[in-house]
Amino acid sequence: MVCCIVLKPTHKRHTLLLSRRHQLALSGYLEMALTYKPFIFNSINGVYIFVKKKESFEKIQMLLHSFPDQSVIEQFNMYNAAVRPQFFRTVIKKILHSKEISALGWKRFINSFLLQIDPYDHRTSPNNITVFEKFCTCIRFNGNKHQRKFFKNRLKILRERVSLEAIEKMLRIE
Repeated sequence: MVCCIVLKPTHKRHTLLLSRRHQLALSGYLEMALTYKPFIFNSINGVYIFVKKKESFEKIQMLLHSFPDQSVIEQFNMYNAAVRPQFFRTVIKKILHSKEISALGWKRFINSFLLQIDPYDHRTSPNNITVFEKFCTCIRFNGNKHQRKFFKNRLKILRERVSLEAIEKMLRIE
């Protein structure tokens, strides 16, 4: 999966760009149209929409323009990220190496990503796992010692949340 479209706010904000309700509605709408679940990463920097490589920017843009709740989409500028396959990796590098962003800024970014993708949840799509693996690789190669340690600790906390009951439930589903 690649980052196809980035929605940036028209003015600077210090909160998530989409409410969780709007994010779920947009995700559900795109899932019905695409027949698979895209990954939508909602952060204070922008909303990053990850789709399969075969999808075109124009198709996703058309779907966003036909989204039932247009008031949500109209408050953002749309950018084509599909022309640069390494776009999201570049975003991660900028955040990790930025002198303007404090430690709280990159910690918030990593936390937000991990909570939204939750790699240890059995409902997480295999497509999303590829996005997660690319994120891990980028942190490993571009993060400093403190960032890598923080990331490792956050993964450990997520892993500890996985209960035996959840594993049994997942095995019964399959």
